[in-house]
Amino acid sequence: MQIHIAQTDDRELWREDARLGQSVASAKEQLQTNERALQGMMDKDTANGLRAVKRYAKQLGLEGVYGPLYELFEVSDRYKQAVEVTAGNRWALTSVDLSL
Repeated sequence: MQIHIAQTDDRELWREDARLGQSVASAKEQLQTNERALQGMMDKDTANGLRAVKRYAKQLGLEGVYGPLYELFEVSDRYKQAVEVTAGNRWALTSVDLSL
């Protein structure tokens, strides 16, 4: 009886692991799609600069490099246009902590 329960538990855990793995893969794919769409909305120099900052921060292990402003907060659909107009081209500025 205990073997049957353990096998059932193992199967349920395996199914849950597979389901979560699929969810993670789907989220990663959606993130890549959204990043490509976002890069298509900005000029080439800005996109290249942001990629370079991210790459160098990772390669050099720089602490306090948080990334572009648009990655740091969420705005409801109701206010997106107002935020975009107000931020102008500053929405792609990279936020860093200079106190480190």
